[in-house]
Amino acid sequence: MTVWLGKLEVKLMQLGRGHTKGDTVAWLPQQKILFSGDLVEYGATAYAGDAYFSDWPATLDRVEALGATAIVPGRGAALTDPAMCREGIASTRAFIQRHVRQRQERAWRRATT
Repeated sequence: MTVWLGKLEVKLMQLGRGHTKGDTVAWLPQQKILFSGDLVEYGATAYAGDAYFSDWPATLDRVEALGATAIVPGRGAALTDPAMCREGIASTRAFIQRHVRQRQERAWRRATT
């Protein structure tokens, strides 16, 4: 959905499941600013009690493909340049991968004991 606030174009988009099944972002395409909600966290621990870990990495790929030069994450400081945006996405991805790996290790340990 596109909303115009005067001359400001705001795209409200659902890029895929991640933090929740209904994650919605606000994208300002001319300014290349993304309001990511909890899809991207920066310097903060993500809450993931209702997360879709198998879908979240692909959703982050779509977030990254936007090419944001600034991101307002769900938690943590604003990411104010492209390098910080890449770092925020990468650190969120690393959190997801770590969590999935730990769950798999726990499941393996339970299965082998």
